[in-house]
Amino acid sequence: MLSDLEHLIRLQRLDDTTARARQAVADLPDQLAALDARLAEKEQDLAAARARLDESQKTRRELEKQLARSRPASRATKTS
Repeated sequence: MLSDLEHLIRLQRLDDTTARARQAVADLPDQLAALDARLAEKEQDLAAARARLDESQKTRRELEKQLARSRPASRATKTS
């Protein structure tokens, strides 16, 4: 009798484990969709950051050119 009860308890535990595993498998598509959405959002954030970086670098180069053009003129005035 005790052995039968132990077997039933073990069977119930296995059944519970199986049910949790099946639920985890069933949840995978939703989890994957959520991760795909997060990935798409982060890819958009990255693209925006790269665009800002490109614009900042372009502005920096333009400012460096302006500075380079203005320096010789100001040095010439100081040395004269």
